[in-house]
Amino acid sequence: MIIIGEKLNSSIPSSFSAMQEKDSEKLTDIIKAQKDGGASFLDVNAALCSDEAETINYIIDLIKENTDCGIMLDSPDPKILVGCIDSCENRPVIINSVTCTERFDEVVPEVRKRLDCGADISLVVLPITDLVPSTNEERRENIDVAMKKLREAGIPDERIYMDLITESIATDTEAANRFFDSLTYTKETYPDVKTTCGLSNISFGLPERAKINQAFLSIALSLGLDSAIMNPASKDMLYAMYSAELVCGRDDFGMNYISYYRQAKEQ
Repeated sequence: MIIIGEKLNSSIPSSFSAMQEKDSEKLTDIIKAQKDGGASFLDVNAALCSDEAETINYIIDLIKENTDCGIMLDSPDPKILVGCIDSCENRPVIINSVTCTERFDEVVPEVRKRLDCGADISLVVLPITDLVPSTNEERRENIDVAMKKLREAGIPDERIYMDLITESIATDTEAANRFFDSLTYTKETYPDVKTTCGLSNISFGLPERAKINQAFLSIALSLGLDSAIMNPASKDMLYAMYSAELVCGRDDFGMNYISYYRQAKEQ
């Protein structure tokens, strides 16, 4: 599974403080801990910072100095999403995100332009029109709408990350089941599309959130989840991931599980 580190996010108080203070040492520690945990990409979200674009570029420089990770640009502002791409230079980039309507026209043509020039760039899309869909049928319809628009815009399926929307089960008992239905539908209907989610959203508002996240991840992996924005610095979460991949037949002879076990024992 593709691990996308979640910790460089201004919604996390400690990360926000480090961003505001331009605390390179603390941010570098966060970056390295996620890389050491196996992250292939690091999500960078500075939406709560007054100097969002400047802060994102500052963190990108730290990532480039300290790891070989790809970079996920995460912002609600399409100008910032597009404007920060070139700062990533030759790193793999994922743009997070567009919906079926919001930011689509501003961001998608720029992604297509860079793909045409040979860039290693992908795009996260949430299957949302005006509102977050509340039924399995609405979610499936929105996935189809999103895919039709992206294909018409020339975005190859393999460059799409479909974010299947994790909502808290504290407020809606069926939230996880809707996610699993959307995941199954996407994998069956659009097999080359990558699937993803903001993993920790599922447990928001509940105690012992990590345990819920681990259970959710295990089920999602069994249904074919390709990636998740998650905490790769958590040994328990990584054990859950590697164990699930092993049990689901996604780890030949348990080599990834054994490698992680040895690595964890040394820490």
